Amino acid sequence: MKYSKKILYPLLILFFAAGCSLFRTQPAGTLFTFTYEGKTYEIAGYSNESGESLNYLTFRDNGDVVFRAVDRNQSGLIDQVIHGSISVLEANEIYRAGIQLALENDQFKRIDRNRIFEQEYGDYQLMVESYLKKEDQFHNRFVLFNLNWDLVGIYWDEDSDGTIDRKDAGDLDMELVQELYSIAISSADKQKRLEKTDNDQLIINANTKRQRELAGSYD
Repeated sequence: MKYSKKILYPLLILFFAAGCSLFRTQPAGTLFTFTYEGKTYEIAGYSNESGESLNYLTFRDNGDVVFRAVDRNQSGLIDQVIHGSISVLEANEIYRAGIQLALENDQFKRIDRNRIFEQEYGDYQLMVESYLKKEDQFHNRFVLFNLNWDLVGIYWDEDSDGTIDRKDAGDLDMELVQELYSIAISSADKQKRLEKTDNDQLIINANTKRQRELAGSYD
């Protein structure tokens, strides 16, 4: 079965599954190893009793950790490099290669996220995803790709108030990022995908059509 590039990266939510030679069972999850440009990397998936889940991307040299990065929501995107000097964009390139290999070997489970809004605008693909931080408190992640779905930047609206507060990756001027984010939020509102909470937070509402849209992306 052929998958579109769009499914491979921005829309694919991975939970790596045990049960094949590529995985080793871990106390709290599974470990997937793969080779990219002659080097061996690990993606370790973990979850806890509260339902929180994350993936770690790790590169070792003679047993020593050279770098480690984390995908905090198993969303298919590295959020932060927690050890080492590699950039978030570089880590995502490697992580993407691992996702591709897991996909080709049918070694993943997909978790569909419903609070995602996507739009093509100019030279960019815009993606806004709302996450629940704690009870009744959300934050929005704003992700920019080019038209080939190569990652350009990752930014956060910490209070879901329509203002970008920080970046995880990317070199775009922050005024441009804010402009693009405002465009995405406005478009979500026009398409009835935006919800205003009792705390005046602007979040993406659940998309009940998402499963059918994803199914339509297969060739």
